[in-house]
Amino acid sequence: MPHRFEFFFPVSDEMVEFVTEVVLDMSRIFEIPVAEALNIVNLHWESLEVGDDRLLGHEETEFWARTIYEQH
Repeated sequence: MPHRFEFFFPVSDEMVEFVTEVVLDMSRIFEIPVAEALNIVNLHWESLEVGDDRLLGHEETEFWARTIYEQH
């Protein structure tokens, strides 16, 4: 069953899977609960609108998971 998270920032349909993978990667890499990873991502990107035109997809999800976690 796929994960369905509530993001506190706008995410286009095309990017939902990508942002979800960032959350799951963060949880796996840093051995933290998924709920904590989701909270960290929500806080980090709360003022961002994640759409097709964003450059987020130019980096791997693990890059974003590590970068966001290290900056929180």
